[in-house]
Amino acid sequence: MRAHMCIAALVCAVTTVTTAPAHSEPAPSAQPSPQQRVELVDQGTETTRVFLNPSGTKTVEQYVRPFRARTANGWEPVDTTLVRDADGTVRPRATPVDLRFTDGGTGVLATIRRDGKRLSLSWPDPLPRPELDGDTATYRDVLPGVDLRVRADLDGFSQALVVHNAQAAANPALREIKYRTSAEGVRVKAGDNGTTTAVDDRGRAPRPGPSPSPRLVPRDRPRA
Repeated sequence: MRAHMCIAALVCAVTTVTTAPAHSEPAPSAQPSPQQRVELVDQGTETTRVFLNPSGTKTVEQYVRPFRARTANGWEPVDTTLVRDADGTVRPRATPVDLRFTDGGTGVLATIRRDGKRLSLSWPDPLPRPELDGDTATYRDVLPGVDLRVRADLDGFSQALVVHNAQAAANPALREIKYRTSAEGVRVKAGDNGTTTAVDDRGRAPRPGPSPSPRLVPRDRPRA
């Protein structure tokens, strides 16, 4: 299971745009040197940074994937490290989407919210309290000898079943895992190889959804 998490590896395209003279722009909070460019924070997005140059032009840096997220404290670098909230959920520290994992028990395994839309995925049985390690939550022994791992990404999540031995792999329950899904503002569309896609009312899919049948990762060695 791999996710593109490295911000430094993102491709950056730079575009220069001619603008009105600098005095017509909002005044920056700091007082930089006249020879330094100034970032126009309010004009940036999760994937762009906008700078006012001393010449009166603007430089727009465009990134392939989100590198920051808007929080109550303003823009913060994307950080998918999982933390526990007081409301009984697990979430990444700062991502563009509102992503929540369960801290155990019955109900929803994971929920993604953005722009008034929601997609939720539920494991069919009660879950133990997860062990958190960076961007990954591990729910131990969801089946005998099988762990469920969910991993936070910049704009979603992925999951996998970790099978620890041959005996666990022979369990007939692994042949088909039936997740429950619910959604608001989007509908879930089945795809090839057990994947799902959340599409809007026009059938547009912003990105592939998590697979309802996670791939198995055989491991015959003992768990750490």
